[in-house]
Amino acid sequence: MGERLMFRPAQILICLLLGTILCLPACGVKKWPEPVATEDSFSWDTLEHSVTENCLTLEATLKGNAGNLTGLILEIESGDEICRTCPFSPEQSILISLDSPEVLRRGNRISVTYCRENLLSGPIRFRISGTNIYPAIAPSKSRVVTVEKN
Repeated sequence: MGERLMFRPAQILICLLLGTILCLPACGVKKWPEPVATEDSFSWDTLEHSVTENCLTLEATLKGNAGNLTGLILEIESGDEICRTCPFSPEQSILISLDSPEVLRRGNRISVTYCRENLLSGPIRFRISGTNIYPAIAPSKSRVVTVEKN
């Protein structure tokens, strides 16, 4: 007659425990390190502007981790009549490198001079955004500023 295999409950428990221990390391969630938004982000503290002929000069101060600023985006909305209360809908988005001669950076202060022919042929609205070194952190946008025609 054939021999019946008998397993004791302790043997079954040990086999289950060993199987679980061997499988658990593969179940861990593995993620790349993510930036801590509170430590790695920045925002626009002040934004002042001046207009001369066809040039718009911006003087801004960043608060937070200003060292993580990698680039600027100047967004401009223009037209014969600008609606101050309407949502901002820029027609132009100009990428500005921090290495550009239009940009002067001193610590957390940024100065941008943007000159184009017919820039102020009518009223404009603009805002500036700063891109972060960490792509997971959204660009920091300034308030929208309206400039009336001279």
